[in-house]
Amino acid sequence: MKKLLLYTVLFFSAVCGYAQNLVPNPSFENIVGCPFSFGLEAYVQNWKSTRETPDYFNSCSTWSGASTPTNDYGYQSAYYGNAYVGMLTYRSDSSIYTEAAGIQLSQPLQIGVKYYVSFQLSLTLENTTGSMAANNKIGVQFSTIEYSITNQIPVNNFAHVWTDSIISDTINWSTVSGSFIADSAYSYLNLGNFFDKPFVDSLIYGTTFGAYYYFDNVCVSSDSLTCNQIQTGIKQIRNNLPLINVFPNPVSEHFYISKNNTQPYDLIVYNKFGQKLYEEKNITGSNKRIDTTEFDSGILLISIKTKNENFNYKLLKS
Repeated sequence: MKKLLLYTVLFFSAVCGYAQNLVPNPSFENIVGCPFSFGLEAYVQNWKSTRETPDYFNSCSTWSGASTPTNDYGYQSAYYGNAYVGMLTYRSDSSIYTEAAGIQLSQPLQIGVKYYVSFQLSLTLENTTGSMAANNKIGVQFSTIEYSITNQIPVNNFAHVWTDSIISDTINWSTVSGSFIADSAYSYLNLGNFFDKPFVDSLIYGTTFGAYYYFDNVCVSSDSLTCNQIQTGIKQIRNNLPLINVFPNPVSEHFYISKNNTQPYDLIVYNKFGQKLYEEKNITGSNKRIDTTEFDSGILLISIKTKNENFNYKLLKS
């Protein structure tokens, strides 16, 4: 009986280990300390810079520039948890300067095995930082050696998984996913853009020098369902959270707030620079209409505060 039990434990351990996400700290939640300046390695466990200077954002930051959901580059709630990483992935005035972040996998990839890869990506447009572009070719490159800020991963026009589409959504998180068969025992994952400018398509929004994206929820697994299960579970949890619905998105002349109870709430509408556009306190009733005809086009940040909870939404004003 003891021998049978041991075999059973070993079997299930092998199966569960085989299906796990091989990326430690996939959503950047495990920290060394809360960020108080731009950077990565000083604040988040496991991850490190493998080219130039990626940034780390966490809601625990006492400096607003590196916080979430609002920071110096824009506004975005984490796809999962309270944190994400930001990186420059395109620069109009340079063919080389882009950023990359890397991590050692929990175990090396097995040669000949097919692996599934996914991560979440969200564009931020912020004129004062020069981040007013979008690009494709953002992805993942695996390596057998560990790169660092002093031994940077080269721009070699290759990635194992990347997006051919230009990710231009600043409202939602977009999933980048793909698969490949390992031809080496890769031990390290690198996240970013590994293509030189002639190989990259871009969209330029006015005067700019770069495209800046937030990254979250990185997954690598030999099981085709593992990463999808993580994403599906998170989306289901997120969809169960709001008791308040804000729509439509994009918004033209007005938007609505509907809720399933009459609990009073306070409302503030900001623009992407954090300037207050509208405020109303102690709103009751289950439906509210807000006129936006006097608001400039761009991102609207909606803050709704009830007695027990805070809700943040982001709308695009056309």
